[in-house]
Amino acid sequence: LVVVGFLAYAALFVRDAGARTEELRAQLTSTQGTIAQTRKEIADLKVQAESIRTQIQPALTLADSFDSTITRLNYERADVDGDLNQIVKLAQANVVLTRMNHTGNTVTVSGTAPDETNILTYAKNLRSSGQFKGVIVTSITREEAEEEQSKPLDFELRLVN
Repeated sequence: LVVVGFLAYAALFVRDAGARTEELRAQLTSTQGTIAQTRKEIADLKVQAESIRTQIQPALTLADSFDSTITRLNYERADVDGDLNQIVKLAQANVVLTRMNHTGNTVTVSGTAPDETNILTYAKNLRSSGQFKGVIVTSITREEAEEEQSKPLDFELRLVN
């Protein structure tokens, strides 16, 4: 009787273990399918990531180029600002600046003054400032008027850095 009870219990245990094994096999098949799908998605994402990497490199190169350009422009802006500050600062009260053109390392300054002495003093002060390697008076003219001395002189200077 004990043996029969034991055999019955063992048969039930084997039957339950078989059913549990079948249940686990179904879960394993589902999990293996999910793993295969996930591996495929990972492979697809790796292809997309590589594609994006090849697009990022030119953008990074372009960003470096922009950084270099901005640095150069900031340097040039500081240079122009320094030139213009000296040009304005050294103009005496009776020297009126009417136009400035900064191109490359040359600045053309136009203006008016009551006489040649004021223009030449202004040019000398610009030369003495050390900001410019050369200061050239390119023209001094006076518009014709009934009274010659009542019109100011027009002048143009070329300043070279």
